[in-house]
Amino acid sequence: MNRLSPTCPPPKELSYLVHEPFFFGPSHRQLFAVYHPPVGVDSNVLTVICPPLFAELNRTHSLLVKLACSLAEQGQHVLRIDYSGTGDSFGRLREVTISDWVDDIKL
Repeated sequence: MNRLSPTCPPPKELSYLVHEPFFFGPSHRQLFAVYHPPVGVDSNVLTVICPPLFAELNRTHSLLVKLACSLAEQGQHVLRIDYSGTGDSFGRLREVTISDWVDDIKL
């Protein structure tokens, strides 16, 4: 499913705004992520944006979306994730540990 991001700056071409939300990982521990495909030249570089937690996430969300858009415009594949128990990922915050979040990044 493709959606247009309301927070990206005006595009040079429409594909700049395309991003693809999806779930991945084991069925008991699905993580939510948003993929920003590269625009123009594909540099074969993947950047995974690991957001801060709690109140800092709320403060930085739009900045991280803009960063993802900017990196995609430079030809990078960009993935923004929600850790287990946060955002739209599966799990309850009180049931996950820092080790779980480190494992999320490794997925």
